[in-house]
Amino acid sequence: MKKIYIVFIASNFKSGKLIRFFTRGRYNHIAFSHEPYISEVYSFARYNYYESLLGGFGPEYSNRYLCQGKDIAIKICQYDVAEEHYERIKEKLDYYGKTKTRYNILSVLTYPLKKQVELPDTHTCISFMLELLELNNNITINKLETMLSKSVIYEGNLSNRLSYVAALDEDEFFVRKKRLDVWRKNCLYYYWLFATLVRLHI
Repeated sequence: MKKIYIVFIASNFKSGKLIRFFTRGRYNHIAFSHEPYISEVYSFARYNYYESLLGGFGPEYSNRYLCQGKDIAIKICQYDVAEEHYERIKEKLDYYGKTKTRYNILSVLTYPLKKQVELPDTHTCISFMLELLELNNNITINKLETMLSKSVIYEGNLSNRLSYVAALDEDEFFVRKKRLDVWRKNCLYYYWLFATLVRLHI
């Protein structure tokens, strides 16, 4: 058996607070880690602090959630998987690391309607985690938290858990992009989204 770690995060970002408002849950983000001290985790999320709509798969320095000097609440669950399952997880992480991915903003926007919109090579943080765990994709963050209630190894502030805190300048997450670049990326994203919806007849 192999141990993996599932991290529930209550971010201070405005988008995170909005998600918690609609879900009525304690946490708005979920991420995967190979080790219990979560200095680096993997998930689907925004790529840049100032570009909330543009995102996809990638590693995250956990300290990015300590911006503005505010600590946040997290919960870490230890989950045992078989050797074969662990190899499949590594293969999926490798696949997404080499593939052009996007954050599935449509699933977030339609969440209050209890509707999931599946698009090619896109995920939300929860749908990505459910794929890694090989669970039903209709499970919410709140429900997964309940399912893993007996697997909790830490619950408290993020700052008390980090074994290594990267300097903010090590993480491009907080680098402001040029407005023209942001505008261009947004246009390309919405063009892709519209073309995908037309192709899938959604």
